[in-house]
Amino acid sequence: MPKTIAVLGSALFFAVAPSSVAGLVPWWITHWEFRPPFFDYVHNPIYVALVAVILGQAALFGDQRLLLYGVLVWARLPRVCRGVRGAGARS
Repeated sequence: MPKTIAVLGSALFFAVAPSSVAGLVPWWITHWEFRPPFFDYVHNPIYVALVAVILGQAALFGDQRLLLYGVLVWARLPRVCRGVRGAGARS
């Protein structure tokens, strides 16, 4: 097999396989609709993800400074979000 064909085949597999195996096939089997339970109560779920990542790192590394940082971010985010969205936005 020529090296060029092998490289192109590997590149195609690298691009197609993860999205098919992790996303498309499970959807074909179950027809799921992703809607996390907290979605109705959170204005922007990316903020929840941010705090979850920080707290997860604190747990993974066992670092109390990261835990404190995660708690501070969690406590400060509502005020920051209101400032970004404007004073008239509902919280």
